[in-house]
Amino acid sequence: MLKKCTVLVIALCMVLALVPLRTQAADPPHSKSMIFKDNQVINGSVAASGNNMKSLVSGDVLKLKILGKGDPNIGIDFVENIDTSTYKILAMKVKKEYAGGGLEGEIFYNVKGQGAVGGKSIIFTWAEGTDWQWIYVDLGAANAGDVGFIRFDPYGESPVENTMITVAGIGFFKTVDDMNAFAATPDGQNLGSNEGDRDFPVEVPFSGTDLNIGIWLNTVSDPSKPGHYWIRFNAAAPFYGINFYLYASKNNAKGHWALYKFDTSVEQTLAGEPVAREDLSLSQDTHLQAAFEPMNPGQYIFYVELEPDQDPDPTVFYYVVACSSIDAPEGLIEYGFNGTKNPDYNGPLVMAGTVMFVETEGVNDYLIPLDAENPTTGDVGIIAYGFAALAAVLVKRRKVK
Repeated sequence: MLKKCTVLVIALCMVLALVPLRTQAADPPHSKSMIFKDNQVINGSVAASGNNMKSLVSGDVLKLKILGKGDPNIGIDFVENIDTSTYKILAMKVKKEYAGGGLEGEIFYNVKGQGAVGGKSIIFTWAEGTDWQWIYVDLGAANAGDVGFIRFDPYGESPVENTMITVAGIGFFKTVDDMNAFAATPDGQNLGSNEGDRDFPVEVPFSGTDLNIGIWLNTVSDPSKPGHYWIRFNAAAPFYGINFYLYASKNNAKGHWALYKFDTSVEQTLAGEPVAREDLSLSQDTHLQAAFEPMNPGQYIFYVELEPDQDPDPTVFYYVVACSSIDAPEGLIEYGFNGTKNPDYNGPLVMAGTVMFVETEGVNDYLIPLDAENPTTGDVGIIAYGFAALAAVLVKRRKVK
């Protein structure tokens, strides 16, 4: 009887060996996970600035520059809330310039439209080396619920200043096994392979960089015009963005920013077509980055507007332009607004913004005095820049020889 049972067991094993085993396929990341493509953020947005940190999208990666050692962090918004009871694992493909490992970072989480708060964060640990690595936190174990915002704190205390962290993608996965399986696929391995050619700009402030509640755009002096603020400047080199700060109500107040080439007068300029523009829908005080294709040197007006008639009560929705207490040198900046000065602030009313310039050989002062004699930004400035660029190339070639 024992022999018969043994034969049956062996026969059953042989039959099962002939049946192909079905393996469990890994689930892909959530469709609204964040990636970076062609200098753009896909499925969300990243703050231009945080505490001791700046951000820049280059090619297919996000570059994060740590400026100081104390608590560097940056805010990241996803296009929609993710249900972390299903997609429990928040993972990031990252690499760091600092080679040491074992240091702890922290990820704060919240619903879309809300910022970092105490008690909603998880610690992670860095591996050694400067190669790509995957870091992750388990939001499911933390009962995080819906998550549409994170604050990335790479280090509680950065080991060095002026160091870089590069992010290839930020994904939501159902399990750690799913994350590891995706990381091993061609898509996971190629994520972030194009780091582009953009680098952090020469960032020059209009005046200072401190923030004060300056101009309310929800109450206006001329009811026939929307609340707005404009600032005129003269760029001595190509530039591709303007960082600024708005205090905003928490109800998605709508507005836009626009960049104009200056044409003879402020009125004529603003009546024309902007060279760059983007709609805004803000739900909190925030750093903003007006990003665009590189502009040629010359005079421009940067304009911010709060759309009118969003609510009959003007206290329900608002934008407030942040101003610096440091005034701009005479003749460097011109500005104007259709809004109300904050009565509790008595300092200068120059927007607390910075222009992101392409580092240019031979240029020491990137913002130069306004040109009253030749106020129009036109072909003359572009041609002059072309000759300067050609001369710089010839000088470099001569040095090589």
